[in-house]
Parts: sequence; C-alpha cells; structure tokens
Amino acid sequence: SFPLSNIAFNYEKLGDYKNALNYLLKAIEIEESISGKDSIELSNLLLRLDTIFRAGKYYLPIDKYEEVSNIYWRVLKIREKEYGINSIQVASSYQDIAGLYSHKSNWEEAIKLREKAINIVSMVKNTKDFYTTPLAYKAFLYSQIGNDHLNAGNIIKAKNYVLKSLDIYTKLY
Repeated sequence: SFPLSNIAFNYEKLGDYKNALNYLLKAIEIEESISGKDSIELSNLLLRLDTIFRAGKYYLPIDKYEEVSNIYWRVLKIREKEYGINSIQVASSYQDIAGLYSHKSNWEEAIKLREKAINIVSMVKNTKDFYTTPLAYKAFLYSQIGNDHLNAGNIIKAKNYVLKSLDIYTKLY
C-alpha cells in the first residue's frame, strides 16, 4: 500500500485531490487486506482521508463531517486496542474528535473529550511514536479547552485554561 499512498500524497501536494483520494482509497483497501481492519498502518492511512477531504483548506466541508467522525472513532478503537486506553495516541484521538465538535460549535462535547484526553495524558508513561512530551501535549489540550470556552462565551473559564497552558509552557521552555 505504501507506493499507492505515496502517489496519493504527491497528488495531494499538487492540489489534485480527486486523484489523491482515488489512490489513497486503493492503498486503504490493500492495507486492510494485508494488515487487517484493526491495524495501526490502516489507521494512519484512514487519518489521511481527513486531509484530502479538506482539499487544502483549514475547515472540513460540512458534507464530510459524519464520514470523518466515523473514521476518527474507528481510529480511536484501533489505537485503544494497539496502544492501550491510557496511551498518548488514544488521547490524541480524543483531541481529533473534539476538534470536529469545536468546528461544529459543540463546545460542551469538545471540552468533555479534551478533558478526557487530559486525564489520559496525565497517566501516560510511554510516548513511543508520538511527536511531543505528555506535559507539552497537556498544555496544548488546556489551550484548546481555553479556546472552546472563549468561543462559548465563558471568558473566565477560558482565561483559567489558557493560564494553565501558559504555566506548563513556561516551565517547559
């Protein structure tokens, strides 16, 4: 599946999202037959669908929300099985799903999912295959909750979360 996903990546970079999607879907089909429906390799390919659906834009088109939501929940289940429920990868999946809720202005649900991610990150010991430390990721999550509260009009709560984030970042850097 790697050659096909690489071709998809190149089409995506060229802005040809139709061909990118076609090649990525072929890669997903092959990876599923090789690794199975619950493999990390497959979940990584599935996550790339989000990027292609955005077609170079920041926001996901409304007609793709349900499909991407289903992908994110599927990836969450794969990550729980592969890494365990208290892994930073699982916390990252909750953050991804929360992002969809934020974009749909469902701040309450986004906050709940991000708080769940923070609880998980607080227990993480191993960050294998992740791009940052648990503490830095926790600071990021606090800032995201702050944004959700701000967008919901809860300025005091927003300030409190942003200050938690700032406190961690100040200690880290």
